[in-house]
Amino acid sequence: MRDDIEKILDECIDRMNGGESLEDCLASYPDRAEELRPLLLAAGEIRNAELPVINQKAKSAAKIRLNAALVEKREEVGFMQRLLGMFTGQKSKVFATVSVLLVAILVGVSVYAVMGEGGTSEPGQNNVGTAGVSNFLSQEEFETYLSSNSQYTGGDNWRGGVLFQDSSVMSPDISGITEKNDAPSAGTGDGSGRVSDTNVQVIGIDEPDIVKTDGMNIFFSREDYYYYYYDSYSSDIMPPQTDNGIKIVSAYPAINMSVLSKIDKNGDLLLHDNTLAVFTWDGIYGYDVSDPQNPVSKWEITLNDSTSVVAARLYQGKIYLVTQTYVYSYEPIKPLEVNGESVEISYSSIYYPTIPSYTDSTLNAMVFDMQSGNLEDTVSFVGASYSSVIYMSGSAIYIGYSYYEDETPYIIEFCTEELQGIVPDSVIAKINKLNTYDISEAAKMTEIGVIFDNYLMSLSGDEIAQVETQVSDALEGYYSEHMRELEKTGIVKISLDNLDITATGSVPGSLLNQFSMDEYNGYLRLATTVGNGFGFSWFWAGSESASDIYVLDGNLSVAGSVQGLGLTEQIYSARFVGDKGYLVTYLQTDPFYILDLSDPTNPQLKGELEIPGYSSYLHPISGDKMLGIGQEDWKVKISLFDVQNPEQPAELDKYILEDYWSDILSTHHAFLLDEAHEIFFLPGSESGYIFSYADNNLELVKVVSDIQARRALYINDSLYIVGDDKIVVVNELDWQVVNELEF
Repeated sequence: MRDDIEKILDECIDRMNGGESLEDCLASYPDRAEELRPLLLAAGEIRNAELPVINQKAKSAAKIRLNAALVEKREEVGFMQRLLGMFTGQKSKVFATVSVLLVAILVGVSVYAVMGEGGTSEPGQNNVGTAGVSNFLSQEEFETYLSSNSQYTGGDNWRGGVLFQDSSVMSPDISGITEKNDAPSAGTGDGSGRVSDTNVQVIGIDEPDIVKTDGMNIFFSREDYYYYYYDSYSSDIMPPQTDNGIKIVSAYPAINMSVLSKIDKNGDLLLHDNTLAVFTWDGIYGYDVSDPQNPVSKWEITLNDSTSVVAARLYQGKIYLVTQTYVYSYEPIKPLEVNGESVEISYSSIYYPTIPSYTDSTLNAMVFDMQSGNLEDTVSFVGASYSSVIYMSGSAIYIGYSYYEDETPYIIEFCTEELQGIVPDSVIAKINKLNTYDISEAAKMTEIGVIFDNYLMSLSGDEIAQVETQVSDALEGYYSEHMRELEKTGIVKISLDNLDITATGSVPGSLLNQFSMDEYNGYLRLATTVGNGFGFSWFWAGSESASDIYVLDGNLSVAGSVQGLGLTEQIYSARFVGDKGYLVTYLQTDPFYILDLSDPTNPQLKGELEIPGYSSYLHPISGDKMLGIGQEDWKVKISLFDVQNPEQPAELDKYILEDYWSDILSTHHAFLLDEAHEIFFLPGSESGYIFSYADNNLELVKVVSDIQARRALYINDSLYIVGDDKIVVVNELDWQVVNELEF
């Protein structure tokens, strides 16, 4: 019997290569059609597969599943070898996809489970608003959900691989500077005990960064900028790979600066009550730095191989950590170890949205005590691995994750309703018939491609060009109407009181980073961009990208929105201040938008200003002034905006540096504002720049050259510019250099 099916399969493959359809082949063997259909569909996937870009962990997972399947189905290996060799002219292409496609054939996992993502939705349903959430009751229920929701298709929408320093910078909620009343009195200045903190999104909620200070000492972890492979695309903790170690510097008084000690770790830092937390590539390590000359290890949290840190915050002595664990098998989920003891996530503490979406990982929110490193609470939910954005207010953690709805019903609707008169009725009839089959969505997409390939190959060159143009034009219009149904951001709200998931929801489009979300008076405001494209077979629609603002209530239902800002452009920065929203989009000019969000149910666009270049960092100077830092003609540009009248924003002043880079373009942590002296610090590529914004004028008051400046901080009236290999201290009263310390 096996030889018979192989002969029939070979014959059908030859006929399909000659232009016949799948249905024509099956019609010749009605008694074997049920057995032949999945095999021929798999063959079609191999034939039409493009070389995929698959991360290493996905490859490993596919290999594990393949080996397990081969053990269970050893008698079919001979057939599979023949299947792999059926397209002798495409062996190089087929070989690259073989492991994933073998898994698809043997264990029912579609290639799109690795390369695509999405949920399910009927065309015309926007699904904006509240989505239900439930927790799993058993391991079996968890396994069933994963099995079902790892197979949704979203076209060629796989995202992954490269992770880098946050590439799109937003400003913090307010200045990001607080006064520490217990800081030492300065030898110069008024002795007020002014000490700057890391520039953060929400005052009182600290974020990991490469520099911290306690007002007496500076803790610095040198950061080397380069791209490297990682499996989560959106993370605001980037553990740098370097062996320079963390330097603990006696900083105050500045005249006596010296290196006190070194910790043989590197990564972003948190500091609280003489405990320093170091976020490295493989874990988090706590040190007692009460004696800065002799730091002592206190605790350690190590990540397992399939877990990465997405974000962390420090609030009221607790570390709020969000990790992502990739699920390759149905073994118990153990994302990390605390002081050598493994932490296992119970299935009953894992939540899932009742509106299905592509799933390949769990996102885990955890609370640790900063002093002991002990785990105090945890909650988890399923999600997609490639894009997660974290925002934390004083009451909740919001986790936004991008996903794509299943494109298949949209493609079928487009083909059957929009292509009347463009393609023959016979093509539409085949697609309608295909839609009645009980096969996977990925298989339907593959067969739609075969139908169109066969049809187009029957035409002349001129006819193909005409059909391609007509179909593409129609697809462009269809996508423009439906793009907000296809591209989504799911949102999960976690209460800080008990770490419970209190609401979930979704909005169209994708978030840029954490500053695309902001909570105000019980409402969550979001800025998204929609318009990444849509297509199938030989056809593709790009449409015009657009940016939207959404206001969600406490249940994450949409209360109001403003849609269609910055057509053809992408969001470069967003900023929410009180009841106002500020948005910058960019293509060739910099549209600067001001939105009135005072009525959550009726947000309104109030003003717009177009100027050359763009601003990727927005920072409020006062209630009516906004600072923008970006680029114009590839040079660093600084703009001072007047936003007092939302309907008529104006650029009061601008300054273009003869410098092509600033770390502020990649992280908001690099910015420092000193309101007492009306100055701000901007690191350049080989210098540090100090600007005054007094009297609504931008004036360069000091350049510190020959330094790879990364950060700046102040202790009283001493401004410390921290570079890769030295610290330079400037007196803010006369802008003279007080001292230098080389590492």
